[in-house]
Amino acid sequence: MLWVEKYRPDSFDKIRGQTEVIGHIRNFADGKNIPHMIFFGPHGNGKSCAMECLAKAVYGDDAFITNVTVIPAGTLFRQGKTWLEKEGGFKHLYKPDESLIANFKHIVKWYASMKPFNAEFKIIVFEDAGELTFDAQAALRRTMEKYSKTCRFILIARQQTAIIPPIASRCLPLFFAPLSSSEIVAQLTEILEKEGITEDKVD
Repeated sequence: MLWVEKYRPDSFDKIRGQTEVIGHIRNFADGKNIPHMIFFGPHGNGKSCAMECLAKAVYGDDAFITNVTVIPAGTLFRQGKTWLEKEGGFKHLYKPDESLIANFKHIVKWYASMKPFNAEFKIIVFEDAGELTFDAQAALRRTMEKYSKTCRFILIARQQTAIIPPIASRCLPLFFAPLSSSEIVAQLTEILEKEGITEDKVD
């Protein structure tokens, strides 16, 4: 198993360098209620891990899978309908005679309209949300308005400015700061210790 997966943070306490923003997210988790949110900041600093920890805290490990839908926007809009044809989580909704944006609208609406399982709301997550086209974001805005009582949206992006104002204004922005050199070194040192690798073995 790759270290990036083996040592992926699985709790709020294991996410380094984001004390303030994790504090806000933890408060939402404790209250079992969240607003629409934008997690933004550089790649690899805990945004997706924080989303997973939040969802598991709200729903529990069992209902997490049922109540959370993750849509990889970057992959979807780079690979298009070819990806939808073979992606297990979405191919049952794929309409080959429709355009990519029509399929996107259909998929988002379908998941947003589903009844939550033992919860008051579902969560739809857009990874690489900055890759959403203008038309996709415009469609998403309307869906957010229609299903706001039973669905929450989390957009994960590198820059908040990649999200159109009508969506951004409906979301709480949470900035994940770049990790400092000392935090990176501390994380790597911890991993090496757990792997039993000493300094003399590091080339």
